[in-house]
Amino acid sequence: MAAVHISEADAARGLAGIMPRVYAGEGVIIDNGTLAVAVVPSLIPSRRSASACIALARKHANESGEAPVLDSGFAADDVPVYPVTLKIARAMGRLEGELESQGFAMTFEDLAIGVTALQLGFEVATLNVKHDKPIPDLNVATI
Repeated sequence: MAAVHISEADAARGLAGIMPRVYAGEGVIIDNGTLAVAVVPSLIPSRRSASACIALARKHANESGEAPVLDSGFAADDVPVYPVTLKIARAMGRLEGELESQGFAMTFEDLAIGVTALQLGFEVATLNVKHDKPIPDLNVATI
């Protein structure tokens, strides 16, 4: 667990400054300048980006000589599902129109995944980069 030290005075200002760090997977140690007086552990597991996971898999493959293999239930383990909000739907419609005017066509699924990731600040990991290349500013990691 990564831990961040903050002063007693900062902690006294309120949880608003502490909780974002806890939600990010960091533990918070409150100290009085000499000793740790309280520890707020994060029970939320820290998450790696798709790029970091891919880099670890490639490193393992290079070191072991074995290709990484996805286990059959990897996506069922702990994959959050994000709703298509009105903001995302409107962004999809705008992008679809822009792409069509440039001669590109994307499936609804690829458009929904790409625009949702872009709106939420995520990157997309894919076996087929060409599906998501037309989406400007989308970070795409090739598996």
